[in-house]
Amino acid sequence: MRTALSLLLLLAAAYWVITPADTAPPELGVPTAPATKLTTQATGPIEYGYRPACQGDIDDPKTCDRWHLVGRDGRRWWLPRKTGESGPLALSPDGTLAAYHTDDLVIRRLLDGKTTPVTPRISRSDGDTLLFSPDVRFLGARSGKRLTITDLTSGAQHRVKVGGDDVLHGWTAKGVVLTTTRPSDKIPGHLWATDLTEIGPDGTTLRRVPIPSNLADHLAISPDGRTAASAMSSGLALVDLTTGKATRSLAVPGLRSAVRWLGADRVLVRTTDGHLVVDVATGTTHPRNAAPDSLLVAEALS
Repeated sequence: MRTALSLLLLLAAAYWVITPADTAPPELGVPTAPATKLTTQATGPIEYGYRPACQGDIDDPKTCDRWHLVGRDGRRWWLPRKTGESGPLALSPDGTLAAYHTDDLVIRRLLDGKTTPVTPRISRSDGDTLLFSPDVRFLGARSGKRLTITDLTSGAQHRVKVGGDDVLHGWTAKGVVLTTTRPSDKIPGHLWATDLTEIGPDGTTLRRVPIPSNLADHLAISPDGRTAASAMSSGLALVDLTTGKATRSLAVPGLRSAVRWLGADRVLVRTTDGHLVVDVATGTTHPRNAAPDSLLVAEALS
């Protein structure tokens, strides 16, 4: 059961790969420009990416399973791939780079069309999660029981052994953050224990903080790495990552998950009625139009 839960968390992490700003993705039923195959370069930075929902036997999986990219100018493309399902996608915060699998993991410079394999090679496997660092210098790739951090400037690569059920949540200014949940009989009233670990680009462990297991699902890490936002039935919990303790809870009706921070004071969340932006300083919210979960998969907004 724990493995199934972790798989769902990984899928959720791949769903919102990157969202550095507050711009609405497409809505169902809204006419959009037709997508063409991205054979060379895009006409400008990419605003967001998504994978259309496949409707059983109606749609051709080879067509509907492709990643679609939408430029800031409204142009649309789809990414070619060689075999199998399209796998995860990461878009850089500035919308100029895409990381995805053809057979192996590649980095595509969207403005000139150049595609470079990540070396040493990183093969595709179930549950892959890809995340660019905020400064776009590093790429984190979790595959099975291995976390690979690649320096996109020097090509240096560091590999770290992680647990098969560990969940990669995001980057701080110093490193990548993941959580490890394990059975425990040492904490009264709790069946599980969770540690949050921050790993530097060179593969060293920067810190490890115990946090309540009920706060570990769908963590969104603040840009300064000091706070995490987590969805609970009672609302949006803010967790001090120095102590691992929840410091505040903000009421958000129908809250499902915390997606990511949009700067220092705003958090994008998913609810049963759509998406909201929560101002954590004031507790106020405002709606953000978004497509249903079956349509939108990843964003790279600036």
